[in-house]
Amino acid sequence: MTRQFENEANPDIHTRTTAREILDDFAGERLDYWVTGYGTGGTLKGVARVLAKERPETKIVVCEPEDAQLLASGIEQSRNADGTPAAPHPTFKPHPMQGWTPDFIPKITGDAVDMKVIDSVLAIPGPDAIRCSKELATKEGIFVGITSGATFAGALKVAATAEKGANILCMLPDTGERYLSTPLFADVSADMSEAELEISRSTPGGATQGLRNERRALSTVASLLALPSASAPPVPRFAATRCAAASAARAQMISSSGSSNSRSGTRQKERSIMAPPFA
Repeated sequence: MTRQFENEANPDIHTRTTAREILDDFAGERLDYWVTGYGTGGTLKGVARVLAKERPETKIVVCEPEDAQLLASGIEQSRNADGTPAAPHPTFKPHPMQGWTPDFIPKITGDAVDMKVIDSVLAIPGPDAIRCSKELATKEGIFVGITSGATFAGALKVAATAEKGANILCMLPDTGERYLSTPLFADVSADMSEAELEISRSTPGGATQGLRNERRALSTVASLLALPSASAPPVPRFAATRCAAASAARAQMISSSGSSNSRSGTRQKERSIMAPPFA
């Protein structure tokens, strides 16, 4: 195991890379606030110690879920001798910001607290995180997950009281495709809207070509399975089954929608089979 919650290689790489990138990007410019969350605490500790030394005027703001304010509680985390948690933190409650704030304060995060480099801690409600994540996608074209939305929500809170002209940097550490099976996409219908259908119909080739490709692949696999073993390498028989299922599913999709374009009628059910995100 990498022991990412205790392994010093985690913050060290952020000290050598992320922190240096920030310093380079803001060379000769104001950097009034750096806003971040924490998962393992690697980014927090690795960047914060550099900013505290080289940009001491920069205020470091840490965000955490409103329902799990472990840092703000001031209650220390019980630990084993190797730094691993000895028990869950007493103030933890489930929250929607996957990848943020586990049910304990990681040792690396605790180090950042002990270093006294954190200027303030903000509590972010789950609905605010989800709303900001959606707005980043729809208004800015930035496809990020819930924890990025939470960090952005924190940055907006900072901006509401910061002086005019202040520069605020916030970390957006994850991408939206990790969250297809989460509440972030709960209000996205499985069925395509008329506007989406229109876009789909305008796509050259569309589903007809995709179906041809799948049937061609199925035919190739079936042909290989029919060959003597000396003529071709062994092919797992489940491959033919999976190709057949995919081809049949796509054919049914096209047939039921009455369209000849890919993804028409029904969205691919990605979010129902996605594994949990690892933000």
